[in-house]
Order: sequence, then structure tokens, then C-alpha cells
Amino acid sequence: MKRDIIEIRNNITNTVVRLEQLEKEREEREKAEREAKYEEERKKREKEEAEWKVKHRVLDKYTYISPWNYNTYSWIGDYINLRFYEWSNIYSEPKFFSHSTAFFRFLDDCGIMPAEDDVQLFKHFTGCHAVCKPGCSEIIIKRTYEEMKEEFERVSTLAKVLATVPDIDDAS
Repeated sequence: MKRDIIEIRNNITNTVVRLEQLEKEREEREKAEREAKYEEERKKREKEEAEWKVKHRVLDKYTYISPWNYNTYSWIGDYINLRFYEWSNIYSEPKFFSHSTAFFRFLDDCGIMPAEDDVQLFKHFTGCHAVCKPGCSEIIIKRTYEEMKEEFERVSTLAKVLATVPDIDDAS
């Protein structure tokens, strides 16, 4: 009985191994490139967000507006019916704001940061009057014009008195 012996010879094994190795290297390279791209985009987003928070402190604190929805944000805010007297001039024509988001945008543009109590105050009043204290960016918000005028005059008088007091050096 004669047995036919079949001998299989091939050189395909080295080629397959090399192709698998190249595929693995390609996948690792693409993964590293993706991660680098994601990291770069994350840093860019964080930088944009930090810059936006510095520029829009009021909107960031009191609304849900972000750098990503700033141009398309459609909620107009709470109804506030606020009259703002610009340039600390209580005798000028007031600027009228009917909704909080518009007022917050205005405060951001002017660089004015309202106190938490002031925000709660004008959100709960059906109408109020506001003016900046003379020489600074702090706000006086009162329910009526007379209350606001009285507080403004009190603060103005206090500012004038303090302006006449000389500075004391602690050189001793």
C-alpha cells in the first residue's frame, strides 16, 4: 500500500502576520490621533467657556445662556417691568426692561454685577426702578421711584462726605 504524502508548503503565514501587525499599528495611530484631536477640542471649548464666563458674568450666573447657545437662546426670561436710569442720573428718561434676560444682557454690556438680593428683589416686584450708585457699578433697586430717589440721594450725600475725608497712611 502506497501512501501519498501531501506536503503543504506556504509562505502566506508571514504575510498574514505582517498584515495583522500593520492593521494593529494603523488602529493605534488612528486612536492616538482621535484622542489628540478630542483633547485639543476640549481645551479649545474650555478656553472659550472661560472667556465667555469672564465677559458675561451676569448671564452665566443668572441664566442658562452659555457660549454654545448665546446667539440662539430664545427664552426671554421672567417678566420684570424695570426702569433703569443710566449714568446715575435719576432725572433722565429711564431705559425700560420688560424681561430679565434683556436686563442681564444690558448689565453684562455695562460691566455691572448685581447682588443676589437685588436680582431676587426685581424678580418679585411687579415693577421697580434701578440706578447705579454714583461713581461705581453697584445698583440701587427699589419698588417705587420715590424710594429709589431717596436711597440714591442718601448714597450721594455719603459719597460726598467720604470724598472730603483725607486718606490716612499707616506709616506709623
